[in-house]
Amino acid sequence: LFLYLSMKSQRDKDGTNRYYTEVYTINLTKGFLNESFSVFVNDSLLVNQTIDKEPFVLEFKKFADQNALLIVDNKTDALSTFDLSERGGNFAYMKDEDGIKQLAK
Repeated sequence: LFLYLSMKSQRDKDGTNRYYTEVYTINLTKGFLNESFSVFVNDSLLVNQTIDKEPFVLEFKKFADQNALLIVDNKTDALSTFDLSERGGNFAYMKDEDGIKQLAK
């Protein structure tokens, strides 16, 4: 519901609604299994759960001009942040002993 309201409230300067066609696909590929994580885009919580399969895939439409992905390890409260492309796209992440890393495309 919050995501829908956020998209609905995005307006151009002339007061018309702004709609985005870009889509983001987030893949948590390795190291997340059976661990609890929260995934945010900007200040919107998308997921707060234990990851039960790999890859864990999230897909959502762009809802702001600029977007940042935040992944929180709920066990340690470690926060990892990543900028998301303005054009949408596929993004893959893995977790190891050094933290969460974005994989090359």
